[in-house]
Amino acid sequence: MPADDAIVQYVVPKSYAGLRADVFLRERLKKISRTRVRSIIESGTCWFKSGRQLSPSSRVDEGEIICMRRVEREEPQVPETYGVIHEDDRILVVDKPAGLPVHPTSRYLKGNLLTLVRKRHSGRVLNLCHRIDRETSGIVLISKDLEGERLIKKQFSSRKVRKSYLALVLGHPEPASGTVEAALRRLPGAGIHTKMEVAGAYEVLDPGKPAVTRYRVLEVSRRFALVACFPETGRQHQIRIHMAHLGHPIVGDKLYSVSEKVFHRFTREGFSEGVAAELVLPRQALHAHTLSFLHPESAERVAFTAELAADIRQVFEQDK
Repeated sequence: MPADDAIVQYVVPKSYAGLRADVFLRERLKKISRTRVRSIIESGTCWFKSGRQLSPSSRVDEGEIICMRRVEREEPQVPETYGVIHEDDRILVVDKPAGLPVHPTSRYLKGNLLTLVRKRHSGRVLNLCHRIDRETSGIVLISKDLEGERLIKKQFSSRKVRKSYLALVLGHPEPASGTVEAALRRLPGAGIHTKMEVAGAYEVLDPGKPAVTRYRVLEVSRRFALVACFPETGRQHQIRIHMAHLGHPIVGDKLYSVSEKVFHRFTREGFSEGVAAELVLPRQALHAHTLSFLHPESAERVAFTAELAADIRQVFEQDK
């Protein structure tokens, strides 16, 4: 019998009495299909606490308890090192590699930046002041105390933090500098629940949230342009969508630079030869480059830079 902390118990409420066991558990395990629930039951990792035999078609009674053994899933491989740009008594500024999530999730419970940082600074209260996508490389700010975290997050919400990103995009944007002002909203009915889109100008029911990005082309190669992006708002996937909206999507962006067909092919095959021809890079070529804010100790403005990630630089240089 597994240890108690490896077992989850589900008590059947009155409203669920009489349901099949697989239907009841499907309601409790929202992210798992009913077919998967059936296979879990049939594998013997679920049982009635009373000792009654459990099968997918068993009817559950009010107050009855179904036990489930937690199966610890093997986490995907992620980079386990990060660069330290600056550290003092109040803050830690790091250069995060692409592929490393910034915070724990069910899939990346141990393999994430915050967990790695807390291991190295045991006994300290370390918290993220902001987030960047797992595939995005570059600068991340971490506070070493709760008051510092509060002060810095307040600056983010009041738009006093200045930040820039470097993006390798397809084609050569014209004009070479400008501003994209396009409201963003969650894509209705998207199979990928995190996918966003530019809201239609005449959309009444969901006009989206205002989003503004300034950009400037720094260098060009045969097929690509290296662009500095300055988000004035902080919407989800903002730079990625705005560059795609300009007609110059970010290289390697599986949500906004290629078809959904290519995205699903990538999830099946990984970065295969055929997928590589479409994506160029196995991750989106977006890098958090600079960050400027008021230091929680001195209240003076400080600025930090994370040099462009080597994989993006290599693709760009090889295209010249």
